Amino acid sequence: MVKRTRETLISEFSGLRARIPLIRARVNGRKYFEELKHATELELNHSAAYWVHLAHAGTLDKVEGLFSINGSYETFALLAIARNIFENLVWLRLMHANLNYGLVFYSHLLRGQEEHHTAFIQKIKDEVELFEVADQIDGDAVISAMNSIRSTDIQEDKVGAFRAVLSHQTDMLDEMIRREFSLYAEQATFNGYGFQSHLMRQKAIPAHEEQLALIRKSSTDFSSALPTLLDAKFQNLATGKWNWFDRAKEADMEKHYRFIYGYTSRLLHSTPINVITDKSLSDEEQVIILDYIILACSDILSLIEQFTFPGMGEALMINVDDETPSSDTD
Repeated sequence: MVKRTRETLISEFSGLRARIPLIRARVNGRKYFEELKHATELELNHSAAYWVHLAHAGTLDKVEGLFSINGSYETFALLAIARNIFENLVWLRLMHANLNYGLVFYSHLLRGQEEHHTAFIQKIKDEVELFEVADQIDGDAVISAMNSIRSTDIQEDKVGAFRAVLSHQTDMLDEMIRREFSLYAEQATFNGYGFQSHLMRQKAIPAHEEQLALIRKSSTDFSSALPTLLDAKFQNLATGKWNWFDRAKEADMEKHYRFIYGYTSRLLHSTPINVITDKSLSDEEQVIILDYIILACSDILSLIEQFTFPGMGEALMINVDDETPSSDTD
């Protein structure tokens, strides 16, 4: 048996990555033909095959970006990659077995997008309130600084006192905003807290609310069409809570689930066993996890290459100089 090391496995992965451009060209060609079949965006959105092709394209992007940095990978990084690739492989195996999983994927995509935009809008609103408070504190600080310099007639002392008060206030505001993990902190520092909150109310929030409205419209359209698109089983999968164990079992990946989730539960989550025991993989375990990632990625590429369904168009679509798309049928 060939002894595998981190170095030989990373080298093996480089060979896998070399396959991606040709596979990507095939996926782009398949997606192109699927787009030609449907006259409207609504019809295209309700095409299971279209979402399988998009899932394939996104997966290729993910795999291509793995291990692009030279050097060793820490425990948390390896486990996070392994779990993500495992779950990605579950999706692709399910789609390979039944095309209807493309629409299940689309349904969960819409729900995820709606949750993301809803949470992001709330985050912006929270920051608006934060900046409005900061603007009030900032204004009060100037008044406080002005009052502090009235106690002396020496000009140099006035300037020093004014700067000291403002410096202290600036440090306090920076610490307060830092602890809120503000996305717009840098812009607020440049624009001023009051004006930045105004910009966010007038531009950022409406822009994201517009995106959220479009997502909700797509979700409503899909829900209305769902009974005509999927049978009862797949309707439940599309609208219900996703259970990784059940889906892994359906994809014949139950052992994979136990293997990956056993490690991630122990080492990624801050459970009592995680807190008081070793939080690193041994060298042997790192090799095993890395080997799993490489094999899973190989399976992913093979599944994408082999994917087919009756009536699927096959072509190679290659971007010439990343600008002009062209297609050559097989």
